[in-house]
Amino acid sequence: MYFENIILSKLLQHKAVRIALRVMLGLGAVLTFVGLILKFTNVTSIPLVVGFALAAISFFLMAYEKNTFDHLLLFWSMGVVLIGVLFLLMHWPGGRMLTIVGAFCVLIALVVGKFLAKYPTDAGTNKQ
Repeated sequence: MYFENIILSKLLQHKAVRIALRVMLGLGAVLTFVGLILKFTNVTSIPLVVGFALAAISFFLMAYEKNTFDHLLLFWSMGVVLIGVLFLLMHWPGGRMLTIVGAFCVLIALVVGKFLAKYPTDAGTNKQ
């Protein structure tokens, strides 16, 4: 697992890859909006599922831009919240649990991130 993290981190250092992830997130947002309109007019819900999936995948991949615990937890839990909202909208089982667990993890990630920003560690320095 550590090897994949290194590969993803190195891949996400390239500006073109980061731009592609942002474009994928934007495309996911547009498809989600179109999918919501089509779902509530009882036409189809395929763009809704594809839009949420694109947005969640881009969040899962953006988590590896920085290899810190709070950054990984924040972006992975935001992806879980998106999948949970998709499950709620589609009336699939497990949507409420995914949303609650994801939102709780987002809260934990924000608290941990704020704590780490306020009290930085000297883990990388060699003080004697």
